[in-house]
Amino acid sequence: MKKLLVLMILFLAACSLVAQEDAKKKQERPDNDAIVKKAAIPTYKMAFSIYELQDGKRINQRDYSLLVEANDRGANTLKIGTKVPIDAGNGGMTYADVGFELRCSAVETVNGKLAVGVDMTVTNFAIPEQNTDPRTAGSRPVLRGVTQRVGAVVNPGKPQILTSMDDVNSTKRMQVELTATKVD
Repeated sequence: MKKLLVLMILFLAACSLVAQEDAKKKQERPDNDAIVKKAAIPTYKMAFSIYELQDGKRINQRDYSLLVEANDRGANTLKIGTKVPIDAGNGGMTYADVGFELRCSAVETVNGKLAVGVDMTVTNFAIPEQNTDPRTAGSRPVLRGVTQRVGAVVNPGKPQILTSMDDVNSTKRMQVELTATKVD
């Protein structure tokens, strides 16, 4: 009888140890529900159309898009351009970024809309006739730039004009349109 009692105690102790190991392994493995909850942050495709208008007619259009999570953790960035070497004098050289840069963040509002923050910079070279400094005679590039910081509330799925501005060097106008579409 004593042997049977000792065997039963050993059996129960072994079962207890196995149960503890299973509990440890469960804790070490990621919880699938937690992974799904983390992945459930709403994501939007932000489609930007940048129009160049002259006399009310579209003469140029550029399209850019990026995915943005609708949370308050920061912005996504899209940057396209060229680093241009510029003579800094005395044999030195510096570089200027020329091109397009876009930063976009978003947060869903309680009424089904989307609060967006957009920082956009467009830089390009002036056309030769706009470089009127006779001392440089076109040897040094003249850069033109536009920087916009826009905060707006938009309706997902509908295109909306975020900003519109005149080009100070010509009769052209630049217009930025955003369509935010929820990604399933």
